[in-house]
Amino acid sequence: EHGITPQGIEKEIRAGIMEQKEEIKPAQTQQEYLEEYIKELEFRVDLANRNLQFDQAVKLKEEIKKLKSLPKGKK
Repeated sequence: EHGITPQGIEKEIRAGIMEQKEEIKPAQTQQEYLEEYIKELEFRVDLANRNLQFDQAVKLKEEIKKLKSLPKGKK
C-alpha cells in the first residue's frame, strides 16, 4: 500500500559479547575468599559487641582464630 518492504535488522552481535567477556573478573582464589570471609566475621563480632551479645561475639572470635590458624595453602 505505501511501497514499504519489510527488512530484517542486521546488527553485529559478536562485538558486544566480546566486550562483556573482557569485563568478567577472574574467580576469587580460595585464599582471597577466606580473607573476605574473615573480614565479614570480624564485622559481625563488632556488631555483636555493640548489641551486647557477648556470647555470640566470643563464638565468632573462636571461629576466626581457627580459620587464621590454618596453613596458608589449606585455607
